[in-house]
Amino acid sequence: PIIWYYIASCEYQIYNYKKALIAINKAFEFRDDSTIRTMKASILTEYGQDSKDASLLELAMEEYNFLLNDEPTSVTFYNYANCLKALEKFTEAIIFYNKSIDLNPNDEKVWKNLGSSYHEIENYEKEMQCYDNALTLNPNLTEALFSKGVTLFKVFNKPELALELVLKSIEIDKEKNFELNFVYTYFWVAEIYLALDDFENAKYYNKAGLNIEPSDNYFLNQ
Repeated sequence: PIIWYYIASCEYQIYNYKKALIAINKAFEFRDDSTIRTMKASILTEYGQDSKDASLLELAMEEYNFLLNDEPTSVTFYNYANCLKALEKFTEAIIFYNKSIDLNPNDEKVWKNLGSSYHEIENYEKEMQCYDNALTLNPNLTEALFSKGVTLFKVFNKPELALELVLKSIEIDKEKNFELNFVYTYFWVAEIYLALDDFENAKYYNKAGLNIEPSDNYFLNQ
């Protein structure tokens, strides 16, 4: 079970969620404990989000409900909140992100996802506070930089400051993990350039998006 667990962990880290799920199920055949169950719940959450499959997210919820009856850690609360967020249960997600922060206030990813959840319920002031907390802990957290930039542009109408943040997020993402796993990075950079009447750069980033998603209506309309 230990070997299967670490295979699952490796596949999970490189976004091969289907292979990760197969491996963790193999581990489960030999042993049922909270460590293996936590990994399975995390894989199901990411796999469900990535494939936009609510049934996988519901399976993850079953695992989390089992784990929450035990002694949940900050990570358990965080992953459970991610699952709720993926199911668009944003108010509930906020509750569990805060539970995670109560146990560990120094996890920048929790602050970032809490901010994104506040965005969904249009509490933009709290959203920005959460991004600032995340960036205090990690000034190079690409997701927080980018999300803060987009909100500054969309909500607060500050395209110059927004552009600075989104370009920084792309620059420091050397392996392009964030940029390429969220193709709309290019869409929003192009939108900001459009707002600044910089059509050459807008076209450049629009084309970058179309090279990955050539039939996407958002890029085509842009």
